[in-house]
Amino acid sequence: MQAARAIRIHRIAILSLLAALPVAAGCSYGELSVEGKLCDADRPCPAGLICVLRPVSATEVEGTCYEPGDAPACPAEFFCGPDGAWVEECTDGHSSQVAEECTENELCNPYSGTCSPTCSAETDCAASETCELGLGLCLAFPSCSADPCPAEEECVTDSVCLGFSDQAATTASGEPGLDCFIDAPPDPPDTPATCDLTGRVYLFPTSASERTVGLAVVLRAAGDPASEVQLAQVDEDPLYPCGEGQCGRYLFEDVPTNQLYDIEISAGTSDFDARVVTTVRAGVALRADACFDGQFSLSLAAMSEANFEKYNASVFPGLSDGRALLIGVVQDCGNAQGANRKYLANATAALAIVPPEPGRVYYFADESILRPDTSLAATTHKGYYAAAGVLPCRNTVAFGAYLGGQRTLGSVSFCAQPDSVVIVNLPLPDENLQ
Repeated sequence: MQAARAIRIHRIAILSLLAALPVAAGCSYGELSVEGKLCDADRPCPAGLICVLRPVSATEVEGTCYEPGDAPACPAEFFCGPDGAWVEECTDGHSSQVAEECTENELCNPYSGTCSPTCSAETDCAASETCELGLGLCLAFPSCSADPCPAEEECVTDSVCLGFSDQAATTASGEPGLDCFIDAPPDPPDTPATCDLTGRVYLFPTSASERTVGLAVVLRAAGDPASEVQLAQVDEDPLYPCGEGQCGRYLFEDVPTNQLYDIEISAGTSDFDARVVTTVRAGVALRADACFDGQFSLSLAAMSEANFEKYNASVFPGLSDGRALLIGVVQDCGNAQGANRKYLANATAALAIVPPEPGRVYYFADESILRPDTSLAATTHKGYYAAAGVLPCRNTVAFGAYLGGQRTLGSVSFCAQPDSVVIVNLPLPDENLQ
């Protein structure tokens, strides 16, 4: 009797143990399961399954069994392994092998599927390369004279493949004034040798009441984010106190004329809790003949964190962190002094280094509120363009329009920083001092 009771207890213990084990698909567990079973050349998958092999080191591979419909495909013919330590080559659409092991001062470049030198500044790369600051990699700078542009696009500035609208450029009030883009302007005079650079600072887009006081503004040599010519702060404008609307103003004193500058509003929070990302107005030409009474006036915009998200990742979900936003407006010549410029419709913009998908150049609907419309192929009478997902590195944007034929209106070189905004408006030809 005691022996029979002991046997029953033993059976209950065994059944309890089995019940506690996880039940896999099929009739086995762990390495004995059907899908997910480890495999290699010596341990093939069960009939009907695919063994997908991937490197786990420069010399070792590890395989996993998959149902044919579940097997992950290679993302490209050549792609990066974990941590960018090596380049993988796809062998059969699913499996891959190490094609190149990156050296100590290299990482796998996800845009080219090759090992590239690492960098922390533009000077770390060759003259034909640029430093992608987000990844810390040297990327080849495009040359469309060596690598021709797609059909119906024109190679401009030796680096930008620019497409054109087939509709003539117009403004909301009729024909645009574009003579200045046809006739070369005179060179600027040598005097005055210096000029004060000043203007209001507002949040992009303009609102009725700006709160930018306390933000830092840096004047840099154009295209050189490491330089610093002057540092200033946004102060309250005595003509427009903070209680009466726009209240922020900056001032750089005795700035050398006839040079190109970038003006950066650094990321931070104003005295009135306006939070902004780093915003750079690129390619500002301080011509001597544009100084009046010793001052050159230029309003600046700072992009709020919310609008940076709105015009970048919210338009194209899935953008990686570290990408920049390019935005600006395309306008005609205006009057003889370059003022009262009208917004141009049917103008296009393009970049030398095209934003990797899902980023791209896009335009804005012809409405009073800046609303992105990704179906558009050129500007509307709003005049605005943007490029989401811009790589943080040296780049060039070029502008074009149809004026009795395809015409390049101008270009600006710039350097984008990670998670920043670059504002580039179409410059007047007399702002191009190259």
